[in-house]
Amino acid sequence: MKLKRVLFFIACFILCSSRIFSSPAALADNQATSDTLFVATGGFLSPLLLVGTNHARDWEAKTINNLPAGNAGLSGTSCTGSGDRRICIAVGNIKNSPLLTVSIDDGKTWEAKTIPHLPESGAFRGASCTGSGTSALCVAVGETSNKPLLVMSNDGGRTWSVNTNFPENNSFFAVSCAGNGTTAVCAAVGGGHDSTQPPIIAVSDDGGFSWHVKTFGDLFRGFLTGVSCTGSDINTVCTAAGVRDKNNNPGIVVSTDGAKTWEIKTFDIPEPSNDFMSTSCTGNGTDAICIATGVVSHGANPVLVISTDGGKTWQLANLGDIPQVSFLYSTSCTGNGRTAVCMAVGSRLDYSNKHYSLVAVSRDGGITWGHWNLDPNNSRESGLYSARCAGSGTNAICVAAGAINTSTGKRIPYIAANGRDIQIFSGLNGFFSSVSATSSE
Repeated sequence: MKLKRVLFFIACFILCSSRIFSSPAALADNQATSDTLFVATGGFLSPLLLVGTNHARDWEAKTINNLPAGNAGLSGTSCTGSGDRRICIAVGNIKNSPLLTVSIDDGKTWEAKTIPHLPESGAFRGASCTGSGTSALCVAVGETSNKPLLVMSNDGGRTWSVNTNFPENNSFFAVSCAGNGTTAVCAAVGGGHDSTQPPIIAVSDDGGFSWHVKTFGDLFRGFLTGVSCTGSDINTVCTAAGVRDKNNNPGIVVSTDGAKTWEIKTFDIPEPSNDFMSTSCTGNGTDAICIATGVVSHGANPVLVISTDGGKTWQLANLGDIPQVSFLYSTSCTGNGRTAVCMAVGSRLDYSNKHYSLVAVSRDGGITWGHWNLDPNNSRESGLYSARCAGSGTNAICVAAGAINTSTGKRIPYIAANGRDIQIFSGLNGFFSSVSATSSE
């Protein structure tokens, strides 16, 4: 049942317009460096790929060169580097085949890549890039013919290699990389078709050249739907969300030594049906800030846990007056320590059981939280399904992306920068499912 719910949240996207109420003090007034680049991806029958510049004020829809004909969608994106050396990728599927697109010129132009030996069937679910320029490392993950699929490039997205040497009856749902060059650390996570199976975690600590599957016996089970790594080398901290221990307690899986060893962290939450769905880390080593978000299925109470010591200890965050009947699908943090900025996004249910967009924000490293409810009085349902923050301190910018459901059934993608500067792309049809960001800070 959990896999069905995960796929529902990924594909449902019942979706916001523009008025805000119950807002905490504003995030930065878009003072972040103008070098920050955002990419929002999604789709319905055709791929959506928009690039945001000028403090996330200006957005431009991009054409993908060499894109084959057919129904397509993009489900993941990642960028690394800055200026003309910035590398971006966006991944998904087209006609039930994996699709990978690359930009090597700061998001200006995009091209669908032809990758030798890439399986004809399947899809990419997640992407991650780290480093810069021609030595940037990029990884995309998904599944093909009932087994995990992973492709990697260590030359800034120019050439790619395929790896399917992972246990069958599994899929990769997400990947995260941190560091540079041959010491970069990556973790790809997922699970099988049965929620009673253990999840899959494949790690690389040599810049993606070799990958090793971690085994955990019966310590925990389920699907890992999100992963985040931060730092470098042995100080890399990684967290993965979505598992349960042997006693059915919800938890996250944490590594504090460069993805070499992992342990499960569980939480004393009264409702046993809680699921963590997303996680984000920022900083380095013991100073890293990590959070994980999810929902309690029965009653739909939002859940957010936080670590302020690099993943070693965790506690439930105080969400203040955030609506209890809410879902937090995605989260992102940027910066360092107690000045780190974090955003968690999703939707809330009103008295008539309709979904409306929700944004939760912390400006003190996840310690205290405020929230915005978006469009509470509009009859159109909406939701935010991906968040990404960039910059640091008062210069941070956070972008949330989702869609609006119209009365005719059309889905209109929209973006909320810092939870309040909303842009609705009424000329487009579909939903945003992923956002990436990178800046020179």
